[in-house]
Amino acid sequence: MNPVWIYLAIVIWFALGSIISWQARKRLGKGIAEYFLANRQIGSVIGAFTLSATVYSAFMMIGLVGLVYSTGIGAFGFEIVFLAASLVLMALFIPRFWIAGKKYGYVTPAELLGDRYENRAIAVIVAIIFIITLIPYTAVQLMGAGFLTETLSGGGIPYWLGSLILPIIAFVYAWWAGMRSVAWTDALQGIIMLIGSLALLGFIWVAFFPEGMFSTITTSFPEKLEFTWGFNMWLGLCLPWIFFMLLIPQVSQRFFIMKD
Repeated sequence: MNPVWIYLAIVIWFALGSIISWQARKRLGKGIAEYFLANRQIGSVIGAFTLSATVYSAFMMIGLVGLVYSTGIGAFGFEIVFLAASLVLMALFIPRFWIAGKKYGYVTPAELLGDRYENRAIAVIVAIIFIITLIPYTAVQLMGAGFLTETLSGGGIPYWLGSLILPIIAFVYAWWAGMRSVAWTDALQGIIMLIGSLALLGFIWVAFFPEGMFSTITTSFPEKLEFTWGFNMWLGLCLPWIFFMLLIPQVSQRFFIMKD
């Protein structure tokens, strides 16, 4: 793809996001809860989009898709376990997080854990662990942005530039107007990802599988339907991912931002 179209798409995306972020800025009040939690006033629709956009970031939209393509149905089974576990954990813990946040004024999951075990040291240790583990997690997102722009542009946009531009835009949205800006722009990106994914799925189905997707895979790529993972590998990935929604701070913190 011509790099000009990629730059144009980024400019349009940034312009739309900036308008949304500006509207969020006008509603920005004072206080920690206002900046980091949008004063706990995010509605259910925006809340669903910001949670989804946070979970389905570069490592999942690019890395997990690539894992499914390269290793076959084993990765799909692992993803189904993650999805089922996430639904159960969210049903069990989101109401508890939300009630505790409202009652005690928690801003982060680390604060909740510190109070739960009546030990401030636990809160400090958890916060430090979150910061340390977010370093490689964030690095993966930057790599994903770089690989995506470089690949789509056929090398016209260098990897380093893609890894730099998109995170700067995200930083501006967050720094300028806090969580409300992040949640609203997440909703924009969630809508774009949803429409784009459905459009891409339809295109792939029509262009590459005119006789039916599953019948074509069965006849042309039967190895992709074989479970090639060893049990240890499958279990080793499933176990930590079962608790993904609770262990990733930028995800679990969103349990505090909902209005009701």
